[in-house]
Amino acid sequence: MLGSEITIKQNIHEVVVPNRSESYLQELVERIDQAERTQENEFTHFSDVDMIYWFLYKRKHMNEKDERSERSTISYKRELEQFCTYLITYAAEIGIDIEDLKEGSLFKSLQPRHLLRYQEWLESSSPYVKSGRSYSVVTIERKTTILRMFFSYLYEVGFISSPLTSRMMVARTNSDDRPNRDMVPKDVVRILDAFVKTKNIFMFTLVQTLVTTGLRNEELCTLTVGSVKEMPFGDGYYIEVMGKGRKKRNIPLRDKVVQSIEMFRQLRGLSSIRTANPADPLFTTSSGKAYSPPYLSKVFNREMEKIAPYLEGITLQCSPHVFRHAFAIISHYNNIDVFDIMRSLGHEKIETTMIYLQKSMELDEHASNYWRSETLGNLI
Repeated sequence: MLGSEITIKQNIHEVVVPNRSESYLQELVERIDQAERTQENEFTHFSDVDMIYWFLYKRKHMNEKDERSERSTISYKRELEQFCTYLITYAAEIGIDIEDLKEGSLFKSLQPRHLLRYQEWLESSSPYVKSGRSYSVVTIERKTTILRMFFSYLYEVGFISSPLTSRMMVARTNSDDRPNRDMVPKDVVRILDAFVKTKNIFMFTLVQTLVTTGLRNEELCTLTVGSVKEMPFGDGYYIEVMGKGRKKRNIPLRDKVVQSIEMFRQLRGLSSIRTANPADPLFTTSSGKAYSPPYLSKVFNREMEKIAPYLEGITLQCSPHVFRHAFAIISHYNNIDVFDIMRSLGHEKIETTMIYLQKSMELDEHASNYWRSETLGNLI
């Protein structure tokens, strides 16, 4: 653990922050209470790892659904662990010129120049870059945002005495930096048709479900049989989804999608959604386990490569998220109001939905589409 047990010059393999533990959280609460009784800063008895842990897992809201999502917490944890590991392991290379740790804490010993040097090193000389790759603008923005949030919090609560983020470079993305995820209806049809020709009902069903529901990768992975419910009025089914921020939304299932799901489950040796245990995963791997978001992405990459000969002209990396974009674009082409698309996707802000639709709307609303033919003669 980071703290008095190590010095900046030690070369360790990696820094690991414990996973969520109620007993650990309670221990930290008791330390805060004790500091309060003795009129000390509430984090006086915290190590660096304790601060990371508290930042990740402390309860902030009365309503648990308003807490940071598990996926975001995992991303933050991974980023902060990597930051600490790199800072210690490559201290000299980065330029972390610290002779002695202040109060046994790496974080308390850092100065604004150190975070700036880390940013520069990460982009130019980190192990990932030396392997011949480079971080995307989006990735750099994410890494910068997490570090800014964490060290701003440490300064806000008085664990560190100087604003370490004051010299950090700004990392912002614009629409041109984002990966192209636009897939028009004819592309979706070609992909589905390719899985029909290769008799891959599993991928056919997953793509068909994503395209017609607009589900996120993790939302699809966490679906259970009990998520599928009968329509309260009339025939058919819908799914109850727990989205970001633990916000629920209900999504109707088209009849053909229900048929595909039943075929998927039959080929996997699973019971029908009408008779299966409601707690069972709706979609499973060949081993009978629920997909995890990272594994589902790997499956998509692998299976899309197999049907590449059928997809000439489609150059997108067809991750599960691409088909969420396809849902938005197909909805737009069917003249669905953008606010209805936003609600269907579970977006909080219309600006997020507009990112999905930017190129389609730009083409549809271009001035040349409204030229009158009689003003141009017969040549244009």
